[in-house]
Amino acid sequence: MIIQNDLINDTRRINSCALRDTLAAAHAANTTEKEFCDIWTKNLGEHDNIIGSWYDPPNGGMACLAGPAKFNSRVTFKSLRGSENLPSDTRIDTNNGMVYVYSSPVGAQGTNTRLGDISITKYYGNDDAVKKHLKNSHDAVSEVIELLNHIKTPQELYEKTRQVFALYGLRLYDHNSITDPTGINLGHTFPEIKLTTSVLDEVARKMISGSRKFINAKGGWEFENDQQFTIEPRLVSMRDDNLPLATKHYLVQRRGNDFLVCRDVDNLERSPKLL
Repeated sequence: MIIQNDLINDTRRINSCALRDTLAAAHAANTTEKEFCDIWTKNLGEHDNIIGSWYDPPNGGMACLAGPAKFNSRVTFKSLRGSENLPSDTRIDTNNGMVYVYSSPVGAQGTNTRLGDISITKYYGNDDAVKKHLKNSHDAVSEVIELLNHIKTPQELYEKTRQVFALYGLRLYDHNSITDPTGINLGHTFPEIKLTTSVLDEVARKMISGSRKFINAKGGWEFENDQQFTIEPRLVSMRDDNLPLATKHYLVQRRGNDFLVCRDVDNLERSPKLL
């Protein structure tokens, strides 16, 4: 059974609330990418159990890419690690532009870690083709989430997912990854590690990154009880090469025979005027 649940993970909940407040502030102030990240970092810093970020580079494990809502623009990217994709002085166009945002905070639970990654692509304009593409992508991912009721392994989920996306005229967009050699995946596990220091050092970051299991064509692993993983496909249109990358970051937890799904990003994608 699929159960909608926004409280799977305290670190994710903190990050979701921080992003909501950041989106509202950015809309009101017409911020740059750098300013957006500064506000988001400040909002996260108000919580003592957030001990750092694991995805680095970019600095602080945070990204903000703003540009026109088309494929050949800043919002359609291969990797966040490249220097060309660091937060810049580009302003977020809250009238007709698009923005991709991501952050990777780590929360401490005793001596264990809990990841709170989140990302969305957000469109501020009124182009019907772009809006239809984003809704089409949302509907396709919703159907993929329902597949969890009918599959047994991550690899089976990945294979059936590609079939679903093709029916919607979508394909997974490849990316440059230092830990997933296939270059295309649906998501990955949220590994927990034991902390050996009071801060998140480089050893811990590499351990988190290297411990992830990917939902991909070679994913020879099985879902475990209480395990958390992401569904975060990077989707582009097979019918119109001008349409942008669409992606957002759902969090799922296996709980016995059920799957808890955190869909907070659906609300975050709406206009800040509605928050």
